[in-house]
Amino acid sequence: MKKWLLFLLLMVAVSAAHAQFANAEADTAFKFTHRLSRSVNHWIAFPKDNATGIYPFGYLYIDPSQGFLFNLEGFFTSNGNGTFTRVKRKIDETTRLQYNLKPGPKPLVAIIEQDHNVELDIDPRPDWYANYNDYTDTAAHCVEWAKAYNGIKDPEMAVSVLLEPYRTAPHTPGLEVELCHAYYELKRFDESIKVAEAALLNNVGNAALYKELGNAQLSKGRLDEAISTYTSGIKLCDAGPGDDKSEMAMYTAVAYGNKGNKEAYKKWIIYAKLWAPKKSEIAALLEDM
Repeated sequence: MKKWLLFLLLMVAVSAAHAQFANAEADTAFKFTHRLSRSVNHWIAFPKDNATGIYPFGYLYIDPSQGFLFNLEGFFTSNGNGTFTRVKRKIDETTRLQYNLKPGPKPLVAIIEQDHNVELDIDPRPDWYANYNDYTDTAAHCVEWAKAYNGIKDPEMAVSVLLEPYRTAPHTPGLEVELCHAYYELKRFDESIKVAEAALLNNVGNAALYKELGNAQLSKGRLDEAISTYTSGIKLCDAGPGDDKSEMAMYTAVAYGNKGNKEAYKKWIIYAKLWAPKKSEIAALLEDM
């Protein structure tokens, strides 16, 4: 029951954040100017709930298997002059609440400076965070972070963390795929194509690279090349349904549609729907095609 109440309070605060942002300047406790994806490894606060005057706060970090996670630590009030008072008991290791951040509009947040640590009874970093900061392969670690940034739709940060390892260890598993995808999302299609083509010289059996290359070629209007790339990638996929397989079939259909080939378009849409995993995002996207 306590977890449910905390969840409701956090959701109320987050859902009201956009409406409250117009009044944020009047809140002297914080400046809500930080994007969530740029606040990783910090204690952060969401805008207060106007009805209760409380701020939800916690620690934002990246879990390699889940992406961005917000760990709700508790709630506090402010006297408006920089003094904070906790109003909920501390949430310990066994009961703390974590929220996986998904793509979509997010409220701006405030970073809690260290001079408030004593008031809020928090350490500069939570003790449990050491489990997420223990790594030896720097390039692989950067790939994990880039995947998280791509997952929350911040490709600019994904490119930023990948450029150095791409220079020194370009064939680190997953690196070239994430970099291609980030360039694609930034509409830097030529760079996406360049990275994908170079990667395929080293790893010709990677279906995900074919998907990224095909997407960039399609966006450049290189329709015949995109069709060839997608069909090559599909041949590398497993026999059953799969997201990448279905997506490549869908965009093969789009390429044929752009060429005016209606019969090929219909055929590939059928394949795309056949290969789409049930209740997946790609299946939902195909419903109206």
